[in-house]
Amino acid sequence: MTWVLLQAQAGENAQDLLVGNWQFLIVGLVLLAAGILVFMFLKKAIVNSILGIIVWGIAVYGFNTQLAFWPSLLISALFGPAGIGAILILRFFNIQI
Repeated sequence: MTWVLLQAQAGENAQDLLVGNWQFLIVGLVLLAAGILVFMFLKKAIVNSILGIIVWGIAVYGFNTQLAFWPSLLISALFGPAGIGAILILRFFNIQI
């Protein structure tokens, strides 16, 4: 790949150097696959966080549970509905966070 960059600096057309170069094809496919995997993981994490905040809002404002605002919001945003469920179980046993 360094050779391609050196040739491009030497004045040759960069597009002509990329056409038919298998190294760039492989690097492009690897980056494409990595991007898809990261997107799939982040999509699930973002949906989980949004659901956690919605459940937190229902628990705090809908059922009027007395939870510490920032710690409970942060835990529910990070861990989703499981985080707010753990907070409610702790609250049931009268354990303050």
